[in-house]
Order: sequence, then structure tokens, then C-alpha cells
Amino acid sequence: MYTSDIRQDVSQGDIFRDVPIAYINSAPDVSEIVTRVDYVRAILLTHDCDYDKPSSQYVIFAEVRPLAEIAPGSHGNVRNYRTRNTFYLPAVPDVMEESYVDLRRIDRVSKSVIRFKAASGDRIASLTDEMREALQGQIALFFGINR
Repeated sequence: MYTSDIRQDVSQGDIFRDVPIAYINSAPDVSEIVTRVDYVRAILLTHDCDYDKPSSQYVIFAEVRPLAEIAPGSHGNVRNYRTRNTFYLPAVPDVMEESYVDLRRIDRVSKSVIRFKAASGDRIASLTDEMREALQGQIALFFGINR
């Protein structure tokens, strides 16, 4: 599932800790808008070729959530990739509990933030090539794209 070492270059399928994500909430009548920033574990969805382009200022991430937050009766569906909006991630010892990618929580993040996070040691795991392809397939399935 994961490479034995984190890839040298930032790549699709890299998992980072403490990625800043902005949230905008509003009252039902939209009279009051409240913003906040949460720092979450997230996985890079942007392809390597897009990440490497100097003109690309933003990249796409999805939140990585603990599997424990899902009802126990649904764990098997997530672990066996039977849900469209999730992608299962086994635990990384001493780094990350058993988790899933929540494809309903996709955000863009400045590439400069990610460069800083990578240099600061906040990149905690890299998916293998096989699992990156599986992630791509799950993204396509989520968005209704036939492969």
C-alpha cells in the first residue's frame, strides 16, 4: 500500500499532516458568513505532471479521516472499496491510524504551502504506484467517469 520510504519528490498519493483547509459557514439566510481554518491530514490528488508545472499555483487535496469515525458496521465496506466516496488507507505504524480518503472533502491548497510542508517533514507517507492507480480509479468512480 505504501512505499517503504517517502518518495523523493512530492507525488500524487502523498499524505501530509496539518494541511490548512478553509471552511466557510453561513447562517441559513446567508446574512452571516463565518470562516475558519482547520489543519487536517490530507492526500494529494493532483497528478505529478500538474504539480511540476511552474504555472500551477494550487493543488487538489482530499481529507484523510480516521476509520473509527464511521459506524463499525460500515468498516468492511470501506476496507473492501465498496463505497464510491471513500478510499481505504491501512494504518502506518506510529504515524497514522487506520483511515480513509473522504472524496466528499476535496479542496485546493497553495502549492507553496505544500512545498513548505514537505520540507518541514509533514509528508508522512507515499502510496505505491499500484495504489496510486487504485486511487485514480476511485476518483473516476466517484465523479462518474467510466474508465
